[in-house]
Amino acid sequence: MVEFHLLNRLAIAYQSKSKTDRLDEKNPETGIRRVQRRIHNTFWFFREVRRYGADCVVIGPEEVRDRFAQDEIAMAKHYMTEAF
Repeated sequence: MVEFHLLNRLAIAYQSKSKTDRLDEKNPETGIRRVQRRIHNTFWFFREVRRYGADCVVIGPEEVRDRFAQDEIAMAKHYMTEAF
């Protein structure tokens, strides 16, 4: 089970397309939408949430969050060097 938080306009506009979300709740005080979902493959999960950009934060489990963060850092490094 993974948890991610949706922020800003995405917290309002998000709709689960696959109906795999086990928890989908919005905190009216913070405006953050909390979603929990059972996944079978991190590749497809990362591919989906990456398009949400800065309006999505992968919360846990810790090993999934860390792996996603490392992927994002590696991607950002491509734009911070003149290698290309």
